[in-house]
Amino acid sequence: MWQWFRQLRDRNFGWQGWPKREVVNIFAQYTNATFVGEPTGSRPNFYGALRTFPLPRHKGVVIAVSNRIWQDWDSDNHELRLVPRFDAALTAADFKANRDPALDFVLRHDDAAAAVREVEQNMRVAGAQGAEAVIAAYETGKPALVAAHANLETFLLDFDNRFVFPDAATEAAFLSVVVRDCPESLILRHRLGLYLQALGRMAEARECQQECLRRNPGHRNARVALEMLELLASPSTRP
Repeated sequence: MWQWFRQLRDRNFGWQGWPKREVVNIFAQYTNATFVGEPTGSRPNFYGALRTFPLPRHKGVVIAVSNRIWQDWDSDNHELRLVPRFDAALTAADFKANRDPALDFVLRHDDAAAAVREVEQNMRVAGAQGAEAVIAAYETGKPALVAAHANLETFLLDFDNRFVFPDAATEAAFLSVVVRDCPESLILRHRLGLYLQALGRMAEARECQQECLRRNPGHRNARVALEMLELLASPSTRP
């Protein structure tokens, strides 16, 4: 593993020329690492590798620009940042006291992970009773998730990816609660819009996709979904 990692590092011009965001991408995709801390400040696919140049008429002014695209994730990944599994924000008080909240959390990670697994299991069991039961189990377990510093967006996305709901209506009901609690997640909002469209709730579906585009104008999937909604809303051209 580390031999491969060093080869990849060397191939990308060593540490000084290697965007640190790239390190996060590698560990997120190719390892089972548990991320603790704060969301990244850039998108999964991003511009990096700074280049500098002086202004032609003002040689003393040097401009730095990132002009190299790093696309490690699928081109359809339109998220604006990568979120950790557990939140551990660094405050001014932590910095002043030379305290690392992420490391402090890691030392008690087992208890937090156990709490998260318990909530997830309760939601899975409740799934046999329908969307309302799943949502109720989530709402009941949410204080435990917050106390464990679990990132709700990561937790709910993982749950939705692994749990199979019986129908589109149940999925949409669950995702509506998810988007309420995780408004920054574009993948979950876009997914909700697709399920609302399948249910014929076109106005709500349009609002979801428009919000995705408002947050990220480059969200191609949301733009395609809106175009499809416009086609479905237009009068039939058949005789």
